[in-house]
Amino acid sequence: MRYSKPAFTIPDQIKKLEKRGMVFKDKTIAEEFLCFNSYYRFSGYTYIFQDRSKPAHLFKPSVDFEEVFNLYSFDNELRLLLLTEIRKIEIAFRTVIMNEYAQNYNSHWHLDFELFKDYPHHIMFLNKLINSIDPKREDFLKHYQKKYTSPQIPASWMCFEIMSMGQLSSLYKNLNDTKKGKIDIAKTFGLNKSILFSSWIHGISIVRNICAHHGRLWNKSIPVNFINLNEMKNQFIMIIPANQNKIYVPICCIQYLLNIIEPQNDFKIKLKNLLLKYPSIDLDAMGFPNGWDKEMFWQ
Repeated sequence: MRYSKPAFTIPDQIKKLEKRGMVFKDKTIAEEFLCFNSYYRFSGYTYIFQDRSKPAHLFKPSVDFEEVFNLYSFDNELRLLLLTEIRKIEIAFRTVIMNEYAQNYNSHWHLDFELFKDYPHHIMFLNKLINSIDPKREDFLKHYQKKYTSPQIPASWMCFEIMSMGQLSSLYKNLNDTKKGKIDIAKTFGLNKSILFSSWIHGISIVRNICAHHGRLWNKSIPVNFINLNEMKNQFIMIIPANQNKIYVPICCIQYLLNIIEPQNDFKIKLKNLLLKYPSIDLDAMGFPNGWDKEMFWQ
């Protein structure tokens, strides 16, 4: 079937929402909002307010624009909070992995295939890295290519500055488990298994990308298996949520890693204050279990 839906003007967008039952206390505010926040993006936050037993996406009785806007604003603030904290983890991760391997091996250890499990995967990784090395992008890349003829790829500490968190996560996962370094990195971050740390970093990198690209986050399912959470015992949360693919588990992982990186961090305070600011948010939809805030981990 050919797509044939037309684009709507902002007044028509509001009329469409009204026709479906949304109440507007001040249409001017709604119009100003929709001028800079797309209707399609906003509509993603309306689904929980719809009566699924009725056709045409009709809203439940008395749902007003402010309710949906409140949820939209909460999600925006949640993304900003998490992105700020994940930045600390990302910088620490790239620093620890680079130092561990550069000091144990050499400046260009990332070119040594013996340090990796899957050779074809690492070839693809290096090809992507080569394509991202643009001397115009950073002065240190320009300096390296101007001064050195070999190796073609710059030293690890330079490359790590231009790698995304997703690339770093992929690199770590593919490290050879029989070589020194991989488990030591996990232990530096308070985890005794590299496979556990790898799953955490992968999941957090996905959350980071959602935040950085302004995607809906609050009730999203994160397609990652955060393995062996029950093995953490008294170091971590005691109440493991039934649905581990919601944002609560990554939030717990972020808090745990921050406690290692920055023991005096105030993430839990900021998180609790954000939830207090928006008391109508459905925490169950975010994966928060009953009594989560009573756990010692969150004190």
